[in-house]
Amino acid sequence: MNKDLENEIALRDKIVESLQQEVSLKNELIESQNDMIQTLMDNNAELKHLIERMLKNFPM
Repeated sequence: MNKDLENEIALRDKIVESLQQEVSLKNELIESQNDMIQTLMDNNAELKHLIERMLKNFPM
């Protein structure tokens, strides 16, 4: 093969590998963010429940 073509293929392979690593890291980040969002939603639901119970016990 032509040396220039070999260099281009090697460069392409490095770029593809880097992009695959980036996608993997971004997927991990998205999973972590989804977990955090779920935790916040669960906490908000619990706080809402507690506030509603408190308001029932102390009407204004």
